[in-house]
Amino acid sequence: MGNGSLNAFLVRGAEFAGEYEFPVIASCNEIPDDITTFSRARKSSEYKKFICFYERDKEFENVWTHPREYLRMFRRFRGIIGFDYSLYRDMPLADQIFNTNRGLKLCYWYGKNGVRVIPNVRFGDERTYGFCFDGIPENSVIAIGTHGNTKDKENLGYMLKDFSATIRRLHPSRIIIYGSTPLEITALLDGADTAYSVYKSDTGRVFSRRKLKPARGPLLPWDEAALREGA
Repeated sequence: MGNGSLNAFLVRGAEFAGEYEFPVIASCNEIPDDITTFSRARKSSEYKKFICFYERDKEFENVWTHPREYLRMFRRFRGIIGFDYSLYRDMPLADQIFNTNRGLKLCYWYGKNGVRVIPNVRFGDERTYGFCFDGIPENSVIAIGTHGNTKDKENLGYMLKDFSATIRRLHPSRIIIYGSTPLEITALLDGADTAYSVYKSDTGRVFSRRKLKPARGPLLPWDEAALREGA
């Protein structure tokens, strides 16, 4: 099956949602004991962990190319967190839509075939709010990766707006956070009375003794009032 394949078989029997007809994936009530990245899981037998894809796309691109080859592996583990294909803010919107769709396709198919799947929400810029929640269940445990996305005030501003939009749209029962959680994020979640669990990234585990530094620069492009109002 070629790299350019649409993998239509992944969504046979699916219901679809939104303007772009993304497959609807099932809700999940699992809370991981621990999380490991896909690249580490391939060499691991710690099957009680959830597998996440918060790493470079090339590390898990072969899952899209040959999804059947990984079904047995994913079934061995406690579950997976939904695929986190890149949605860079400077990517053409068509590419962001494509990456969102293929991540949901894989989630639907693996879920249908006996793999526990915690839905992952991934954002680009504010344009992605028109589709990035489509197919994601409400009132479910969901996941968001912050690793590498909170180092400066501009990126932190985007993440704060992303979390705010997610709470309004999905009303998650709990948010699984993979990566750093600056005080601005925890304050937002506490203020919204949203439960969350934090899992340090592999890099974060290595540097867990380092004191976190405040993000650099002014909190742009949104101030507190804009965050409350949302997108």
